[in-house]
This record gives sequence, structure tokens and C-alpha cells, in this order.
Amino acid sequence: MSDLTILVLNVNGMTSSLKRYRILRMAKENKVDIMILTETHKKRGKRDKVINDNNWKWVYESRGNGSRGTAILIHQRALFEEIDVQRDREGRWLFVKGKMDQMKLTVAAIYAPNVNPKQFILNTKRKLDNFMEGTTFLAGDFNMQLTTGMGNRRTLNLNKLNMVDLHVDLLNRSTYYSARHNTFSCIDYILMNRMGNIQIKKSEIKNIWLSDHAPLLAILKTGQERIQRIWRYNAVVSSNESDKLKMQTEIREYFRINDTGEIQQSIIWDTCKAFIRGQCISLEAYIRKRWGREREKKIREIDWIQEQLRITRRREWNTLLKLKKKQLELQEEIQWNKMRMVMRQKISGWGTKSMKQMARYLKNKKEKSCILALRDSNGVVRYGTEQLEEIMKSYYEDLYKTEQVNVGVINVGKRVSEEDKQILNAEITPNEISKVIKGLKQAKAPGPDGYTGEFYKTYIDELLPHLVKLFNEILQTYSIPQTWKTSEIVTIPKMDRDLRDPGSYRPISLANQDYKIFMKVIANRVESILPKIIQEDQYGFVKGRQISEPIRNVVNVLHHATVTKRKLGILKLDMYKAFDKVNHSYLYELCKELNMGDKFCEMIKEIYR
Repeated sequence: MSDLTILVLNVNGMTSSLKRYRILRMAKENKVDIMILTETHKKRGKRDKVINDNNWKWVYESRGNGSRGTAILIHQRALFEEIDVQRDREGRWLFVKGKMDQMKLTVAAIYAPNVNPKQFILNTKRKLDNFMEGTTFLAGDFNMQLTTGMGNRRTLNLNKLNMVDLHVDLLNRSTYYSARHNTFSCIDYILMNRMGNIQIKKSEIKNIWLSDHAPLLAILKTGQERIQRIWRYNAVVSSNESDKLKMQTEIREYFRINDTGEIQQSIIWDTCKAFIRGQCISLEAYIRKRWGREREKKIREIDWIQEQLRITRRREWNTLLKLKKKQLELQEEIQWNKMRMVMRQKISGWGTKSMKQMARYLKNKKEKSCILALRDSNGVVRYGTEQLEEIMKSYYEDLYKTEQVNVGVINVGKRVSEEDKQILNAEITPNEISKVIKGLKQAKAPGPDGYTGEFYKTYIDELLPHLVKLFNEILQTYSIPQTWKTSEIVTIPKMDRDLRDPGSYRPISLANQDYKIFMKVIANRVESILPKIIQEDQYGFVKGRQISEPIRNVVNVLHHATVTKRKLGILKLDMYKAFDKVNHSYLYELCKELNMGDKFCEMIKEIYR
């Protein structure tokens, strides 16, 4: 069974960017799946999200006049499918109903008023009873104490709500501190319906340091399947000069010990990537722990001071508490500013194409979606990660199935000259590889091995000599690294298509960066030769030729036909899944017929094997 983690917090306003960052950081550290926020202070009618982060795919809000507001955020890994949503126009409550891996789930946020909160809670619960299905959570700021014992005017018995308190076993519960009255009280809760088939794994009330309320955390066991996190190179391991120097030393030492000339370069290289990955994970963990220890120390100090304040009620402890909270805020502000700087660098790197890149960014953000259900080959709708993967695998196996093609005689016009053939089959030089690495674009998604272009740029001096050896070995012996034979496929839904049809998704293959560097070196060589062997009336994908030229020709013909009053027919051909249907055997024979050289042809054959 997998875990479902819920975080509840009265944020006392979300106008500060730093506060939003701190909330997201806390959610990330605790691997939160569902976040319930109250008192967001967002005004009705404005379109700004309470939190604008790609990882929180489902964001629901109920807004009032700016002094209230509730929000429910669901992380993209939760595989949530929305069924219905209800909102209070005053921003006091919010209901969201949906499915998680076919388990019906209802999440409700509540922010009760100070005046007559008991009646408000009971009225809200009656509305929730008519709305909810499956396992139901009601959480937020109730503005009064809930009890399992005899209730009174200032408390409410949980039996009237027919729900259980997920934090009932915790002693000395305090979720709110009133600086005005110098008192602690428990008014924030996470409640679950008694019919819920979820087991409570852990419940925790954290320190009151992010706002005047304590964050509530509940970890529950469910049957939901989890998405396995894939490792990605994190530039934090090279942000500090001493950490970067350590990585450089480890890389050089690895090759000194292992590159003895007795083992294939492809094996040495794949092993190197595994070794460096381990070093990166270790170093990244050390850096995070180093920062985390400093942060935890400050939080413990806040906890201890808070306890002294609870016992003594002395104002000087409150003054010291504010000071320690400010110190913690400054430390997290440093991390927040680093994150902003990285994002600013990405945006500035877009240069003159900034508007185009921004449009693409917004489009990708909108299209980003997880697949919840698919029809199999028999038309039956299937759910669950394993079944969905099997349907997609079967679909693409059929799509890319190699058809038997009778190559026969291939008639080509111009052939590659002997001089150009020597260029295609010559040894790869350090300058060719260095040029490609330096031209790698920032913020590009890596392949299955997790290494980004930034990694190769940072450690180019250490890696370049060994990439030269590897690439030339591939040209000589056609020995391809095993890690080049896999790629990560990301599916992007096509617009206005049935999302339960496997063919309604556009597959994007994310190949490893070292593979792309090698293929770019080869492409640069081919690029200089193509204009010599491709007829002048073909413009696409040929260096020095612009697609605007044939368009201009068509416009001229249309104008001529109009002036001379001649009949004109235009035929446009579009090959269905052109790239997917290219036969690799035919491609190999074509390269041979074009006189591209044995080394080049055999290398291409091995790459596409």
C-alpha cells in the first residue's frame, strides 16, 4: 500500500512570495499529496492562483471579500480525477470530489467564523453529507474546540459530525497562539468519516512558526499506486567551488583507475555514469542535510521557546520567539532568492525569442497531464498504472513494427563525393564535441540517465578526452553503450481528442544527453554535405535553404493563373506518421547507395538496431 499525505494550515494571508515558497518547501519536504489552506485572503474575481506551481496540478479555491478564503491543492503524482466541486461564495468552505486510482475521495476545507462557529460547522457538515462520496476528509480552522467527551457551549462533540479526529491521540495539543491574549488553544483539525477504508499511519502537529497556526500533517495508507521518482542531475552539487572541485577530482580519479585500455570504452562510460550518479546523490544529500541541520536547530529553538511561553506566559519569551522566527525566515529567504535567480537566468537565456519561449512554456504547462484511463485493443477501459503501461507498450509496438520491405534497386541522383565520404568517416575530434557541448541549451529535460546539458558543460574538461575515445570507438567497432538503447517517453495529449484512446497522445522521446551529443556531431557532418546531393527544389531541413522560397513560388503561380485566367490545381501530400514509418533497412541501403562509407553506414545501422 502507498501513503497519502495531507497538510492543513491556516496561512493568515498569502500575499507574500516568501510565505508561498516556505509553504511549498514544507510540502515538498513532507511529500504532501493534498494541501488544505484556510484564510488565504484572496479576493473573489481576481484570477491569480493561491499558489502557482506546476507540481500542484489541481488547484481549487473558494474566495470571499479578501479576509477569508479556502483552498485545496492536489499534487500531480496523486493521479486525481475530478468529479465535482462546490464553493461557498463567502470563502468559508470548499468541497472537492474525485477519484484516486478508482478510490472515490472527497476533500473539504472549512474556515469557521468567530461568531457562532458551532452552528456554522453543523450546517456545513449537512451540506457536505449531501455532496460527499467515498472516503471523506473535513479539515481546516474550526475556530472552536472539538471533543469526544460531553460537549458544552464552547465545544462540539465529534459524534455529531460522525467523523474521527486524525490527531486524537496527541497530548498537549496546541494549534493556535493568540499573542493578544497570550494563550494557546486547539482549533485546527483533520477529520475523516467513519466509513473511510484508509489506515492512519502517522499524525503530527508541527510548531507554530509559519503563521499564528500550527501546520497539521497526516500520513495515511491507501491502495493508490505511486510514481517512482527518477533521478535528475541537480546543479546544487556544483554551485559551491569546493563541492565542484570534489566532483572534478572524483571523475578524474575514476578514469585514472578504470581507463587502462583493456575494457571497451562503452562499458567504461556507462559504468562512469553510474559512479558519478552515486557521487552526486551522496553529495546532494550531504548539502541538503547540512542546510537542514541549521534549519532544524532553529526550529528546535523555536519549539523550546514556545514551550517556555506556554508554561510561564512571560512576554519576554514572546519577544525572543519573534526574533528566532525572523532568523529562520531570513535563512529560507536566501534559498528562495537562489531559486528566483535560477528562474531569472532561464528567462534571460531565452533572449530575443522570449515571447515565443513564454508561449511554449504556457502551452506545455497547460498540456501537462497524467493518463488516468485508456481503452485496450478490445475497447475495454482500463485503469491502474500497470495496465496503462501495458496498453501503451502494445500500441507503440504495433505502431513501430518493422514491415518487410523489398528494397530492390534504389535509384539515386547525386552521390556523396570521395572527399565528403572521408569527412563522414573521419575520426571525431575534440573540437567537434566541444562545439556541440558549448551549444547545448539550458533547461532541457534529460534522458533516463538523468544527466543534463549543464552537467556536460560544467565538467567538460574532465569528460571531453573520454568522449573522444568513446565516439571514435563507436565509429570503428560500432559498439553502442547500453544506456543509448533506452529513452524516456513523455506523452502529450493532442487537442480535442478522446484522451482514453492511446493514439490521442503525442509521444516525445527524451534521449540521453551523451547520445544527443554524438548524433549532433554526426548531424553537423551530414549537414554540410546535404546541399550537394539534394535537388535544389527541396527546401526542408537543408542548410542554407529557406522554406519561404517555395511558398513564394506557389504565390507567384497563383497570381499568374489569376491574371491569365487559367485553371490551376494544387495537390498537397502529407505522409501519415512519416518519421514512424521510415524503414531502417531501407535507410541503411540508401546510405550505402549514396556512397556515405562503410563506417558511417554500419554505425547508423547499429544505432537504429
